Amino acid sequence: MGERYADRLCNAIDRAGTPACVGIDPVVSRLPASVRASSGSDADAARSFCLEVLDALDADLVPAVKPQSACFERFGAVG
Repeated sequence: MGERYADRLCNAIDRAGTPACVGIDPVVSRLPASVRASSGSDADAARSFCLEVLDALDADLVPAVKPQSACFERFGAVG
């Protein structure tokens, strides 16, 4: 069996030297206009924005990411 989640998190915090956590809470009306305009739906806009945020993160500096489930649940099954 692999390493437990809590152990992986503690190790990541030790490596980064900080318990920083990036919250992913996409609210479509607050997303950049360019993201909203280039997406086919609100769910697509949220997905695109979240993926851009994740791509921009440096795992050496940010040991954890926490999506806010309610922000995704509002899109139903595609969320």
